[in-house]
Amino acid sequence: MRLTKRQLKRIIREEYSRLKRRGLIREMAGGPVTATFEDYETGAEFTCTVDPNLYSAILSEPDEEEQMYLMQDLYIMCEEEAGEQGVMLGAPLSCSCPECWALIQKAAQYF
Repeated sequence: MRLTKRQLKRIIREEYSRLKRRGLIREMAGGPVTATFEDYETGAEFTCTVDPNLYSAILSEPDEEEQMYLMQDLYIMCEEEAGEQGVMLGAPLSCSCPECWALIQKAAQYF
């Protein structure tokens, strides 16, 4: 059986849409994910760029407890980044991704 380019493109588009609807494909829109924390000492804000690999691992982790440990890793990474800039990381304030923000809030209660 031979397929034309048009047929192949249609098949790929249909399969992509099907996988996306099932939640097996996730797209990160809007560039890198950033999390904003309070500077404990001054009350100012500190923004940390989230490692995309860790971010993907956190969102795809099915085990809730393991997900929280990955969130702790994320916090430690941001804490190290803040320390390099002379900031003492405090409470989380916001995140550019709603899913990640929900996990940050959940992790804050977990630990």
